[in-house]
Amino acid sequence: MAIGRTWRCIPLKKKSIVVLVCLAAVLLLLTMFIIDSRSGDNKQPLLVEGQGVAITVERFHSYKANAELAATVSDFAVPSDEEILDELTATELSVAYARDKGLTATKEEIDSVIANERAALMDADSENGLAAELMQRRIDKTGLTEEAFWSSEETRANYERAVLLGELAALLIDEGSIGDYFEFGNFQRELLERRRDNIRTDWSLLENDKTY
Repeated sequence: MAIGRTWRCIPLKKKSIVVLVCLAAVLLLLTMFIIDSRSGDNKQPLLVEGQGVAITVERFHSYKANAELAATVSDFAVPSDEEILDELTATELSVAYARDKGLTATKEEIDSVIANERAALMDADSENGLAAELMQRRIDKTGLTEEAFWSSEETRANYERAVLLGELAALLIDEGSIGDYFEFGNFQRELLERRRDNIRTDWSLLENDKTY
């Protein structure tokens, strides 16, 4: 999955400015990958760390499993391990960057994003029907009820990330750093490349992992 997939956007209000939290055309980013990009147990060894990034082996495998799930019902290509780590790392760097800028996500904003997402999935038409199917499979995999899934701490924490990314994109446009939301992916890629040398990846954890 390429960093910065083109998104359809949902407008939200924050402190008198419009904040756009973007909903992917097939809702994959928010309904599968951000939600499933869990922060993980702090006691787990970190596959990727540095510059505000902390990615566990569990999180990597969870993302990959969802990518493989998407591939079974669409022409979605499963990304390579390197591409997965770049995607996760770029997201984490962007979230850390947003927080460094003083951006926050309120409970009300997170509630609003989740409500909008659920409504979009329930009303999915032929264009977004695949997303609804994938989301239901994702919920089924967790073993949780739908209500428990959407209200879980993990789901809420990761929708907080979605809000922060939307706020960051809006801020960058206001500052003139990017021209529009379509350029946000370029910003993420450039941020990753600028900080890559200060991020450590322990590939031996994947090579020696026997859990998956």
